[in-house]
Amino acid sequence: MRWSAVVLLGVGAVACERPPAPEEIAARTASKASELIRGANEAAQSANGASSLSSVTAAVNAMRGSFDSVPVSGEARCPPGATCATVEARPPTAPAQQEVESATEKMARFLGERVFTKENVESTEPGGAVFRLEGTDLCTNGEQVPTPECIEEVDRLEVRVRAVTGPGEAVDLYLWIGPDRRQPLVLKIREGSLSAAVDLAELKAVLELAQAGGSSAALPVMSGQLELLLERHGEGDYGLGLSVLKEISIVATDEVGATRSFITAAKTPVWAFRIEGPRRRITFDLDLGVTQYTFPYAPDVSAFGRAGQQMTLHLSGLSFAFSAEEGQRDFVVAHLGLGEAQSYLTLDKHTLFTADLNRLSGRHFDVSMEAGADGLPAIRVLPELDLSAGFFLRPLMVDPDAYVPSFYEDERYRLRLSGGSAPAVKPLRPAPEKGFPGGLEVLSGELRLETDRAGVPPVVVKQGQCLLDRSSIDPSAHPLLGHFEVRACP
Repeated sequence: MRWSAVVLLGVGAVACERPPAPEEIAARTASKASELIRGANEAAQSANGASSLSSVTAAVNAMRGSFDSVPVSGEARCPPGATCATVEARPPTAPAQQEVESATEKMARFLGERVFTKENVESTEPGGAVFRLEGTDLCTNGEQVPTPECIEEVDRLEVRVRAVTGPGEAVDLYLWIGPDRRQPLVLKIREGSLSAAVDLAELKAVLELAQAGGSSAALPVMSGQLELLLERHGEGDYGLGLSVLKEISIVATDEVGATRSFITAAKTPVWAFRIEGPRRRITFDLDLGVTQYTFPYAPDVSAFGRAGQQMTLHLSGLSFAFSAEEGQRDFVVAHLGLGEAQSYLTLDKHTLFTADLNRLSGRHFDVSMEAGADGLPAIRVLPELDLSAGFFLRPLMVDPDAYVPSFYEDERYRLRLSGGSAPAVKPLRPAPEKGFPGGLEVLSGELRLETDRAGVPPVVVKQGQCLLDRSSIDPSAHPLLGHFEVRACP
């Protein structure tokens, strides 16, 4: 009896380790991936037209329309007295479900007919198999004739997919390229999750292999790892997130010798988006680490040297957490910040711009919004909003193609909403019958705009007052702050 049990267990173990049939791998991969993608989009459909998002976009549009003539970017979008077209922000919407259904059906056919087939099996292993894909598989979807050039290139790259099945419906797919089997992409399908991890160093090796076919363009130097993860948390409840598993570094040099580089720190996740369909609840979290982008001063090599060579944008971070639920009249954007240090823009050794957010109050703040009867929210900050920005663009003035407003040559500005337990403002729509063009009302605390230019008084808006965009500018006024007017609210 004892030996019979051992034999039966041995036979069962061997059976469990048999290589899965190609059609089984195709079915698992297509069905589980399609199920997750369709379910996630169905959940996203429930957020289309959510009133909570409509409240936020209504506030953005009201603020944009009220201060269109303020030249914050250097030039006014709509000069005082002019009639300009209105471009309104709109909430994002999910794609139509029929589009997603069509895409997933095409994916299933491609996997079953052109990837995971008996003819493509190169080798097997317990619980898995390696599929060698030819150009005739990948250069067409079966509806058109593949080109000889594409077939030749794919065959030269030696494309393989290693598929390993696991407990339940689990499938791991490893993309292998070349004779050394470089592995730039790994897909993992589980009951309730789908992840895609990209290794940039391996991707660089694949690009080098592809370039051996004749191209002489300089390839970027790349390292780091990214992962995109789709998860099902429950019925109609899905999340999508992006993580930087290892610091990302990309350095590229073009044909004229101009260098661009991008570096961002490891963060898990960098962003996460979740939709809870039954509750019509949306959550979005962002936590970007220290990030730096270096790029040429001008795209045209003939312009190099006019003001400098290389520009560097250094962002010490960017974070916030946002959630909104259908029917909810108040919600919070939490932990909004620009990292733990100053962010800046430089040109060679010259600092052109600096930004400090809440430098003396934790470098972060929370924003709460409560929609009123007019659909526009009262916006409260805790503990305060204190943004200091320095503009030092004078070095650019030697370039005849660069436009530098006088108020950005060498000047620091400060925007501060503070005072009381939770200082608050509210955007107001225009009321022509009252001669009110729209603006921003201070509900509690004090709003203050100031510059370090000598002799320029600050713009101070106290509780119960409104900040407006002036219809005409006094020539002797400050070229930026002079656009603002403080008056009683209607």
